[in-house]
Amino acid sequence: MLRIIIAFILLMHGLIHLMGFAKAYGYAALSQLTQPIAKPAGLLWLLTTLLLSVAALLMWQQHPYWWVLAFPGILFSQILIISHWTDARFGTVANIIGLLFALTAAGTWQFDQMVAQEKTTLLEHINKDTQYLLPERVASLPPIVQQWLQTSAAVGQPIPNSVYLEQEGEMRPKPNGK
Repeated sequence: MLRIIIAFILLMHGLIHLMGFAKAYGYAALSQLTQPIAKPAGLLWLLTTLLLSVAALLMWQQHPYWWVLAFPGILFSQILIISHWTDARFGTVANIIGLLFALTAAGTWQFDQMVAQEKTTLLEHINKDTQYLLPERVASLPPIVQQWLQTSAAVGQPIPNSVYLEQEGEMRPKPNGK
């Protein structure tokens, strides 16, 4: 739910930047923007709209790289806000909110990349010599174990020398908490 709210804030913030583009190119007379906006700056307002809007849509769709577009969008937005401070200063709040979530997403991505690299490194060092569960190795085991290995068709198969497990779960902050 929070993701949707933040995506909505980013989208609305991005769309508000259309006002600067519209004023720069004379598409609308906006009394809210009291300072003049040059046409090149108007293109920056439009670019900021596109970056923040696409970032918001990607965030809403849970795309892992939404933050890549959010960072330049927030940067351009804040540059525009500073240059038109009297008219646009409240946009800084939306930029701070977006920046906090983008930093969190970037940190999560970086952590995931680190884990993937460590997993690759760890799995490279696994002994790759394949050994098989031969009948003569099974003969010295208790009869019930021999029967189970025969029934499960493990005899003659490679003996696993490593296991890769993934675990997923949730934690409760209190014994009876959510």
